[in-house]
Amino acid sequence: NSGYDFSGWYWWLKSGAILCERQGERMVAKKLQGRYWMYWGVGSIHLATSTDLLNWQPVLDEQGKVRDV
Repeated sequence: NSGYDFSGWYWWLKSGAILCERQGERMVAKKLQGRYWMYWGVGSIHLATSTDLLNWQPVLDEQGKVRDV
């Protein structure tokens, strides 16, 4: 847990793009540096990481705010 406070956010964005690789005819989520990575956002693009594809933590900047890519 990053300790990031999501209490003030209204999550209307329902999807993101998860880093994948092609295995035969299928696209399969791929770990990079031991984590899954997701691009998300509207207007600005952000990153989040997960160890289990269910629980995501945003990549934060030095001030603890969501980092723009």
